Amino acid sequence: MLSQRLLKKLVTFANAKGVQVVPDVDFPSHAGAILKQLKRKHPKTYRAVKLDKQTIDYTKKQSITVVKKIYHELDAAFKHQPHRDLILGADEVPGDGAAHKSLTTFINQINRDQNKHGFTTTTWNDSLYKKELPKLDTNIVINYWSQSGNHSEARQLNSRKAKRVSVPDLVAAKRKIVNANSYATYYQLKYIDNANDDRYFLDYLHDQYRPNLFNEIDVYGQNQNRTVESDVTTTGTLVSLWGHDSKGVSVQTIVDFVRRIDVPK
Repeated sequence: MLSQRLLKKLVTFANAKGVQVVPDVDFPSHAGAILKQLKRKHPKTYRAVKLDKQTIDYTKKQSITVVKKIYHELDAAFKHQPHRDLILGADEVPGDGAAHKSLTTFINQINRDQNKHGFTTTTWNDSLYKKELPKLDTNIVINYWSQSGNHSEARQLNSRKAKRVSVPDLVAAKRKIVNANSYATYYQLKYIDNANDDRYFLDYLHDQYRPNLFNEIDVYGQNQNRTVESDVTTTGTLVSLWGHDSKGVSVQTIVDFVRRIDVPK
């Protein structure tokens, strides 16, 4: 956790190195730590915006107000960064299709507010419904990690195949896509320095992965991590290094590992 002062210092250092820092503060899901702070410091607000222990209630206007305020605390640190991008989250969001109408409104409101502060926003794909896509602001970038949300149950897969956006849906709607294939581009930091695990990830990413290979549900209702989408011109590949149970991994070890990553273009 960085203070505003340290975050500004980090961004200034990155600017000098020609590196862009992209903040990723997820809402409405994965907000457990922020909800804990709200409960401690602002219990009335906490009760008003809490959906569950990990989720802000995206159907309420007050939640949008709270999220805007949190993002505004970030904005100042990035004021002098030449290019500003913000990952909003919106992945693994609970609720049915009716509730997700409110999710679209939630995302759009946050996007428009952050646009005013010079940010291009990005959201994850798995909670986006096909019928809601035309209503989603067209300048939002989509990180496509998995149509299934990594579910494996037949009922879930069939439902998601029918309702959740596919890569062809996004292409037809002329949306910008970043490939974040959850099989090919994700690695857990706790495995770093395990030679076999390191080598498998690095080799698969370099030799087997291509920017037009996506994680989607096929016509048989099966999850496939090598679905070829030949019509796609992506705006890049997102490699994710997950920090669960990795407190013993040094910064230098992570830096050395990152230098070994070679992503096909």
